Amino acid sequence: MDLLTAIVKYYTACLIVFNHGLIGISKRFSRLKIVNAAKEIYQGPSVAYKSAASDLKTAISEFDQALQDQTRALVVGIFIHRT
Repeated sequence: MDLLTAIVKYYTACLIVFNHGLIGISKRFSRLKIVNAAKEIYQGPSVAYKSAASDLKTAISEFDQALQDQTRALVVGIFIHRT
């Protein structure tokens, strides 16, 4: 998965959870806001958030691995060139 795509999906999921869970729909549903906030706190994040967080973690791991491979190839190339 592309790192940028995973970041966008993660932030989108965060905004959705924040909007529905903490802000609510309008002022007249103040009790609903409190209930939704309590659900988010006690039940944990929603499935969409968990999925986006998992995708982000995978994308970061893939990016780190690619960066390590590229660095390793560069170091080996410099070493071979000098010998």
